[in-house]
Amino acid sequence: MSRVLSKNIIVAIVTLAVIGAAIAVLALTSGGGPTGGGGQQPPPQEVRSIVIDTGGFVGNNLIRVTLRNAGTVTTKITNITVKGTDIEGSQIQTLTLTSGQSGQADVGLGKGQAKTGANELTFTIKTDQGDFEQKLTINYTP
Repeated sequence: MSRVLSKNIIVAIVTLAVIGAAIAVLALTSGGGPTGGGGQQPPPQEVRSIVIDTGGFVGNNLIRVTLRNAGTVTTKITNITVKGTDIEGSQIQTLTLTSGQSGQADVGLGKGQAKTGANELTFTIKTDQGDFEQKLTINYTP
């Protein structure tokens, strides 16, 4: 009887080892898990970002800015507003920028005008991907 019992124990141990090895192989070859290989990679994170690279006055009541899409999503700019000390303006012209693309827009001042020297301004860029705000100091020399 003990011989049969010993043989059954050995068979049980071998069976457990085979099942454990099969589970380990499946875990390593299945996709989607943190340690899985061969699975699909998640899609890249979408980044939405519009920045002003440069800006300058054209006369004392118009600002020309160079905008850049620093994100990964094509973005349509629908409005730009500017505010500063005794200065306000806006631009309603639309501009669509793909990832990495730059473009220029003019922002007319509806209130005030550039003062000689440094003008500290806050731009709000409204887009179909959200709003972006950026502070920029633009010097004006008449």
